[in-house]
Amino acid sequence: MVSIIFAIFGLLTIILLWQRQRPAFIAGFIVIFSLAYRIVDITYLDLVGPIYAIELERHVGGNGAAPIFVVATLCFIVPLWIIVSRQRILAGIEDVIPPSAYLDGLQRAAFIGCSAYIAFLYLDMLRIGVIPLFAGIDRLEYQLVSGIVHNLAYEMNFLVSAVIGIFTVLPRLRGKRLSLPFIALLMAFLIYWALTGNRFSAFLITLSYFALPFGALVAMQAKGILRRESVRGTWSSLLSSRIFMFFGFITVVISVTALMFNSYYTVRNYADPTFHLSQRVLVQPVQTWSSTWEMVRYDFDRGINHTALDLVLLNPPNPDSNTTIQYLMERELGYFRAMELINAGQQYAGGYPEIFFELFGFWLAIPLMILLGSAAAFLLYIALRSVAQGRALTAAMAVYLYYGFGVAYIGGMLNFLLAPTFALKLVALLIFFFVERRLVRAERAPSAFVPPFQGIASAGHLPAIHSRDDVGGRS
Repeated sequence: MVSIIFAIFGLLTIILLWQRQRPAFIAGFIVIFSLAYRIVDITYLDLVGPIYAIELERHVGGNGAAPIFVVATLCFIVPLWIIVSRQRILAGIEDVIPPSAYLDGLQRAAFIGCSAYIAFLYLDMLRIGVIPLFAGIDRLEYQLVSGIVHNLAYEMNFLVSAVIGIFTVLPRLRGKRLSLPFIALLMAFLIYWALTGNRFSAFLITLSYFALPFGALVAMQAKGILRRESVRGTWSSLLSSRIFMFFGFITVVISVTALMFNSYYTVRNYADPTFHLSQRVLVQPVQTWSSTWEMVRYDFDRGINHTALDLVLLNPPNPDSNTTIQYLMERELGYFRAMELINAGQQYAGGYPEIFFELFGFWLAIPLMILLGSAAAFLLYIALRSVAQGRALTAAMAVYLYYGFGVAYIGGMLNFLLAPTFALKLVALLIFFFVERRLVRAERAPSAFVPPFQGIASAGHLPAIHSRDDVGGRS
């Protein structure tokens, strides 16, 4: 009963976030979805458990793990609600983004770069000579024969998707319509993931990071800076942001469901696909948290686990990967079995919030989770405010930095915080922030400033990649 009450409270808080601070909800959707999904799962395990978990080879659940998981969820939701509010995003912004040769050139450069890269992905698939969807090959098998191009695209999926999303929405923030060419790039990217045997994760990442910049659009519409798009015919209505997002959502849900059905019933050919699907959907996302809570609830006064801290953060055996999942798998399965699975490319789900309780104990875990949530929310605030101000490179860099925090919530990864590359990304974000702000301010000031990319923007042989200014904001 307690688990049900906490679960309802957590899910209602998420619904209220959607109603009261929709830009924050859109920006943090991938994390919110993961946490809300696992609230349902852990409540299910509490109510019907113990249930046999095939990955752990033992029973889990039935131990009241849902309430603290809801608390861990609120450690992200509450900072997101406060920091990424519509009022903060648009503080001092009262009009649409003014005409900008810098943005025009940058948008064309982004379109050329993204088009070339996606085209190269298709050409590389043709070079390999197999289309996994039609050949009945799973994505893990395809990764064994694919080259660096595919693997890099899989790792950088989030950034490519975010860049496409940023330049899809920027014309709308300048009083025009969403960019149809960038929407076409998104469709090509999604089709590629379908052809290469992906089921759910790749689509969730692609669409979540593509939609992230739309939080700025929603905020500006709610404030009245942008008027609602007028409908001037069938094609105009289809290209309006609301209609596009609605039909896009329906199409993706149907497509992903079909791909998952094909994977479980055809490609992997399980003897009992329904059982394996129920394990994947209801048990595996929260099995390590249920197991961790079983130990924590009998030892609330346990302090910092120095052995775990050493293995996960300070001196991990394999620092280039997610050391959290390695540690949790080794704890559950033993070293040799865990390494066998990891070397085969199999990694268990979960990691948050269990790794905080494993490393720091109950009383220190909660304030540290609030700190993590505040840092993640602040990066989303920078990303949305930069989009609203027309600073595309700063927004993309903020998303790049935020991605590590997203992985911390989805997979429990914390060692990225101590990696030298994290410090480099942080420095790069600061450089982009100050340099691009100065460029944008100089361009908008009455002067003879010549912005970068002006040559690209004025090149007559390049096609326009967004429609004319037929839907205006305030002038």
